[in-house]
Amino acid sequence: MKEADLGIFIESATRFFDINLGKGEIVVGQPTLVSNAHETPFYEFTGVIDITGDKHGRIFFSAPLALIQRLLENMGETSIDDELIADLVGEIANSIAGNARAHYGSGFNLSTPKIFRDAPVQIDTGKARQAYVVPLKWKDSGSSVAIWFE
Repeated sequence: MKEADLGIFIESATRFFDINLGKGEIVVGQPTLVSNAHETPFYEFTGVIDITGDKHGRIFFSAPLALIQRLLENMGETSIDDELIADLVGEIANSIAGNARAHYGSGFNLSTPKIFRDAPVQIDTGKARQAYVVPLKWKDSGSSVAIWFE
């Protein structure tokens, strides 16, 4: 993965937050190359998209409950439940992956998002040639995007 490739995922994530929280509200931290899943910050909710086709790997979006609730409130939701929260986490993961697909083309196939709550999420870095974590921060809430390719 080249630095420009990583930028595609960062731009996709910031675009989503700019639209839903306000431009410039999200702060992107320093991307980190990770060697094992224990180095990856996963929060209460994580959306995972599998990539197949010309590339193989996974895209993860993970965020704490408070951040997801705030996003839903900013979107006008008044009755927030676990299902709505899970849907938004999946939508964010899908949005990030979908924007990357627009760049990589039709050979970049995406799965339906899998949502994990308070469950350990594994990045099988044994298969990954490169695994990066990009920390995101909004006010006092952190979140992260993780990307790995075989």
